[in-house]
Amino acid sequence: RALQALQRHYQSVSSLSAGQALELTQLRRQQEQHDAEVERLQKENDRLTSELQDLRSTGLAENAGRHKLEEQMRAKHAAGEKRLAELQDALKAARSQMKAQQDVEKAERSKTAALEQRLRDAQKAAQAAQQDIEKVREAAAGKERQLAEALSGAARAAEALA
Repeated sequence: RALQALQRHYQSVSSLSAGQALELTQLRRQQEQHDAEVERLQKENDRLTSELQDLRSTGLAENAGRHKLEEQMRAKHAAGEKRLAELQDALKAARSQMKAQQDVEKAERSKTAALEQRLRDAQKAAQAAQQDIEKVREAAAGKERQLAEALSGAARAAEALA
């Protein structure tokens, strides 16, 4: 029973570990997506900064529409910076979660290894007990034969006396 319970527990732990591995894979995909979004936003920020510099250097900045364009660029730049900060926070959180998941997975692997060792030990003990039982059976069978021979000899001796 203990061996079966140990096997069921091992299967349960293995199933949990597989689920955690899937979750870890999903977290890594999310991290890659966040990294791509951060890179895109940084490029957009660079482009907008470059456009702003170009506008300032061409002399169009003197134009009445200059203020409007600058405000639009500042607003886009601020929105991009805000989104970049949000994505960096999300990335940091995802990395932290991924680290925690890896720690859990490592602990589960350790538990699984310990359970596997206990299972192997239990199987060895069961095998040794089975061998001991076989030896006892063989010894009992030998004793039965000896007893039967002694009874047979005693019966022949009793017949001879009678």
